[in-house]
Amino acid sequence: MTTQQGLDRWQREPSGLGRLAWVLCAAAEGIVVVSVVLLVAGHVSFSDAVNAYLVTNLGMVVTFAAIGGLVAGNRPKNPIGWLFLGHSACFAVATLAGTVAVAQQATLPTSSLRALLIVFMGLWPLGIGIALPLAVQLFPTGRPLSPRWRWLIGLTVVSGLAFDAQTVLDPAALAVTGRPVAPLVSPAAFHAADPLWMVATLLLVGVLAASVAELVLRFRRAGGWSGCS
Repeated sequence: MTTQQGLDRWQREPSGLGRLAWVLCAAAEGIVVVSVVLLVAGHVSFSDAVNAYLVTNLGMVVTFAAIGGLVAGNRPKNPIGWLFLGHSACFAVATLAGTVAVAQQATLPTSSLRALLIVFMGLWPLGIGIALPLAVQLFPTGRPLSPRWRWLIGLTVVSGLAFDAQTVLDPAALAVTGRPVAPLVSPAAFHAADPLWMVATLLLVGVLAASVAELVLRFRRAGGWSGCS
């Protein structure tokens, strides 16, 4: 038995983790249904839902939850499926919070509306900035291309957290609804850190570029997709 065959067998061994993956997939898809019902019940127009990024976010949840459930449900010991599920979980919880905020903005207390918007804007960047780049880096084996690429995993986490902080602290982040909501920090304080946010943005771009470069290099070393199967 080759090393790759042994890895495939290990990843395919039946486990309660596989059932958990399907449960998480079903939960994420269920949140999509609940969110749509809340939007309809709250008489939120399609254009308002689009402007609040709820439609695109729900699309993310449907897609990545299905892929994550399929991969982790069948290969529960490969981290890629769990990363897709993590991505969908971030978007699912964030979008549910955003849906409630948009649909019930007229009746919610300001403090509750603010808390929901913080969850909305504070979770989805983790899916984009951490889970997705890591899935690209580890595809398809679930491991870095070589030990020399492990540094990129740590840098991805740091970059993703910085991206998340930049997103949720932006004074415009909580202005999704028609009601004014106080930002987490004042505009002056946020823009005082503009050089730091520029570095964070460049770091994120660099991580994404390095993730794609690692995937391309893995592809070339494998001699094509047939070598990766």
